[in-house]
This record gives sequence, structure tokens and C-alpha cells, in this order.
Amino acid sequence: MFDRKQYLKQWQIERYKKHPSFINWFAMLQRCNNPNHNRYASYGGRGIQVHPAWRVFKTYEKEFGYSKPGPGYTVDRIDNDGAYEPSNVQWLTKAESTRKQNLQRMR
Repeated sequence: MFDRKQYLKQWQIERYKKHPSFINWFAMLQRCNNPNHNRYASYGGRGIQVHPAWRVFKTYEKEFGYSKPGPGYTVDRIDNDGAYEPSNVQWLTKAESTRKQNLQRMR
């Protein structure tokens, strides 16, 4: 039997997978919410959360993800102990992100 709702949901997921910000969004959710994720201890295990509205990709994309400058960028939290929320995120290149992490480790 054809389940229209399930088909549309799967179609939407497949469509979003092609969006430049989808991988960043999905990884952010996994790090913060999935205890089986290899980086969970550094994120969700420390209490880092994702803004409730951003748990839906469409909202995240509308509020932040649309501004992704290019493929070499990643989501960065300005305050490393703060949540993934509109006032605490920015796009950084991987090199900028690595440099920021190294500076924080030196403190």
C-alpha cells in the first residue's frame, strides 16, 4: 500500500540532503543528541544543546543555514560553552576553526 505521508517525508529528506547546510546541521544534532556519536562527550555530554527551533532543518536553514559562504565552511559556536543558537554561531573555514580550537586549548 502506498503511504503518501511517508513518501513525502522521505522525498523531503532526500531533497534536503543536497542542501549545502544539511550535513552541518545533521552533524550538529548528532554531536549534541546522540550518545553513540564519537564526539558526544565533547558536546551533548558537556550540556551543549541545539536551539529548539533548529531541530527542524527547514527552520535552521531559514534562520542560519542559508548564509553558508561555501563548501569549506563549518558551524562554529562563538562561546564554546554556549548552545547552538542564533546569537552564538558563525561560519568559519576549517582552518579558522582549527586555529580557534588550538588557542582555546592553550588557555
